[in-house]
Parts: sequence; structure tokens; C-alpha cells
Amino acid sequence: MTNRHPALDKLVRSLEAAFLEKNPTGPWMDEAVEAFRSLNMPHPPSGAASATIDACRHLEPALARAREEGSNNVRSIAEAFGELAPQLTWARRAGSEREDVTFHEGHANAIVIGPKGLEAREDCWLGVSLMAPNVQYPVHRHPPEELYVVLSEGYWFREDANWFTPGMGGIVYNPSGSIHSMKSTQAPLLAFWVLWGGRNLSL
Repeated sequence: MTNRHPALDKLVRSLEAAFLEKNPTGPWMDEAVEAFRSLNMPHPPSGAASATIDACRHLEPALARAREEGSNNVRSIAEAFGELAPQLTWARRAGSEREDVTFHEGHANAIVIGPKGLEAREDCWLGVSLMAPNVQYPVHRHPPEELYVVLSEGYWFREDANWFTPGMGGIVYNPSGSIHSMKSTQAPLLAFWVLWGGRNLSL
């Protein structure tokens, strides 16, 4: 069996606990539970090189706030991720240079488990998004279903729900193909996302 970094094991289990703590309901619930069960199974290291970008300077303030104000699960996520973050390949969303300059310069994404993540796999991804204060992620859609575990305050949009505020520790689900977005408040936004739906996932 592949050995997993203790902080990565703690992160995945804490994200799952934060998800289950909210006791969400919906026809997608069984699939989300199965996705977390799958993520709990270690995969071989990817060997991807670490990289950082300027927007990553907003990570520590976001983690500090989660450690200070979050639930036990949120604090556990923040502690584990603080150890893993320097090992990740942080990058801007592909094509973001064609978007508003505030978004292009004020966001960073990284895959934790999946292509270019700490562990390589194609069928289920765990990633993280970080945004500077007062930044909106462009409205977009993608084929895979998506679940967020939110580690900060912020505003979220889905075409069938308009704008809403899940709050720190909240859960956001986006069905396949749904139009969605998110935007930060006067503080950075930090959220973890899980994509599932078989091989050849794409954003």
C-alpha cells in the first residue's frame, strides 16, 4: 500500500468530517460520500514540482482566520493544509489573462490530489482555490459535478440559487454543467473542491 503524508491524510479526513458535519441532503449525496471514500485511498506520489504565484500571499491570512474562527473540523483542515501548501503547484486558471486583471492577478488554484497534485489520479480530484479580497471568479461551467468545502466567508452563485453565503465551514454543490461563480469579501476567500465523474475529468 502507498504511504500517504500524514498531513494529507489529516486534510482529506477533516474535509470529509466537515462535509458530513453539515448533514447535506440531495440526490447527489451518495456520490459525494463515495468520492470522499475514494479520496481516502492513497495513490502514488505524482512527483510534480512545487510552484507559487503572487496571489499565494493571501493564503496565510485566510488560514489564520480559519484557525481562529472555525469549527474543530475547519481548524483541522487549516492546520493540515498549512503544512502541505508549499508542496503544491499553484497556478492561475487557464485563460485568465483574458479575464479582468483583478481576477487574473488575484487568484491561485492548486490540485492536491489529481493531475499535478501530491498524488496522481484521474477519476477523482481534490483541489483548492484562493482569491484576494474583492475578487470575483468568472461565471463558468464544467462537466464534472463539484463539491466545495468553504474555509472562509464569501459569496457564491449558482444559476438555480442566485447569490448565497454558505459561511465558513459551509458546503456548496454544483451539478454537472451548472453555471456558477464565487466572490470574496474584504478578506481572502479559500475553498477546497472535489470533482468526480470517472476518468478524463476536466475543468
